[in-house]
Amino acid sequence: MILMMMMVQCQNELTSMPDFPIEPQPGYLIAERLDRPDTKEMTCMFNKCGDLGDPCDADRNLCGAATYCSNGSCVPSILPGLQCNNWNDCNELEGYFCIPYPNGTKICSPFNYASIGENCTYDHECLFELKCLNGHCAFEKYDDVECIFDSQCPLGQYCDEQKCRTLQLKDGECEVFSLNFTKCFDGEGICRPSSNRSRIGTCVRKINAGELCLRYHLNCDISHNEFCVNVDGSLFGICKKIEKRSYKTCFFPKDCLDWEYCKCDRSSSVGYCTTVSESLGRHCVLTLLPLLECYLNSSCDTVFSLNPHSCLHQHCRQEVRCVLALCIDPTLPRDSCKGYSCDLTQYMDWNNLRLIPVVQIDY
Repeated sequence: MILMMMMVQCQNELTSMPDFPIEPQPGYLIAERLDRPDTKEMTCMFNKCGDLGDPCDADRNLCGAATYCSNGSCVPSILPGLQCNNWNDCNELEGYFCIPYPNGTKICSPFNYASIGENCTYDHECLFELKCLNGHCAFEKYDDVECIFDSQCPLGQYCDEQKCRTLQLKDGECEVFSLNFTKCFDGEGICRPSSNRSRIGTCVRKINAGELCLRYHLNCDISHNEFCVNVDGSLFGICKKIEKRSYKTCFFPKDCLDWEYCKCDRSSSVGYCTTVSESLGRHCVLTLLPLLECYLNSSCDTVFSLNPHSCLHQHCRQEVRCVLALCIDPTLPRDSCKGYSCDLTQYMDWNNLRLIPVVQIDY
């Protein structure tokens, strides 16, 4: 299995913003599309990762972790809160990216890490299609009504006649977007959505192929190679069995099938169409279980945000870093220039070693 950080681009209304000595003020929205490389059009090419002070070319030779290419040399990444020019000028390992603000200034800022109900100041801090409303990441509401869908109400409430009302759950029911969505059957079950319009779900032992799921929750049966596939552009999807890969070479993601991505070869100029899950290496298996256990024991809403500013990273820092180091394959040339360290010795308790189902695709 390959855990992937889900990135979204935001577009909001233009709001005037005064000049600031690099301290964005709360309440202003991002006015333009984020100026970052379009991963849908990124080609695979061979690149050498440069160290601090090494010569570089911004188009072909990439600098290593915590550095970026400036005037032909690899220099330290721009510090958080300071002005920047390009998406990669900031320290991505620490979760900072070059974010544009309405007055035209770009600042190294945290991006795309907060889930439903978490604190925020700007829309770009929220995951997926969420907006920053009243200081918390939430679904956007319509101006003339309080709600239309349950998901537009705060946690613990539902939408009734365009008003958010307190949620009263019956036996066997659960709240789909709850931070405790895994607490059905004393942690042995999961909350299955009943529809893509309601936040009331049903406690089940597992979600089967073909049933509704949440894209940002680990709620399909990965042991049977099933993943939550987006079907309508929302946070909901359908548990679907991912088919085996096509073996095609690729230069762009569009060269591959819907359930594949173009994995760049570090030593050649082409990529290979790869399914979103493959057999896990022994070290990766050792790190995934502690991460999932830490996640289930935390109050975090999603396991799919490994951003350093995310709830999961704050509660499970070492577990996240080990997964990034041992389980995440680079999908773009620059990814191979990032460095993550992992103290694997903490997982070497062979007497008490537990294994999780390994995703296996037959070739």
